[in-house]
Amino acid sequence: KRDNKDTFRFASGSSKMAEKTVITTKDLNNLKEQLNMMPKDADRTRLIRTAAESFYFNSSQVKQLVDVQHFGDAKNQTAIRLYPKMVDQENFEKLILPSFKFAEDVADIKKALKM
Repeated sequence: KRDNKDTFRFASGSSKMAEKTVITTKDLNNLKEQLNMMPKDADRTRLIRTAAESFYFNSSQVKQLVDVQHFGDAKNQTAIRLYPKMVDQENFEKLILPSFKFAEDVADIKKALKM
């Protein structure tokens, strides 16, 4: 049985191709379940940081994880921490940033990401 994975290939600085495999649906659902069980934003942010060290994400998956966060810093940090691990960063502004209600949050995220 094969896991549901999306594989994207990017041209790196060399002539070789670097392969980045995004988180599986099973692992994503497990991560969302764990986030839903954590009442504290600090714990939720820590879990996102750990996930970002282990996985790559597509924009749809990042949006799901941003939407799972309650509000405030945890939501902002999810977008900021996962952006570098997105395989389709070109979709960030049109798919992820609309998840934020306040212009101040969007400005903070863009500033943190030097956009």
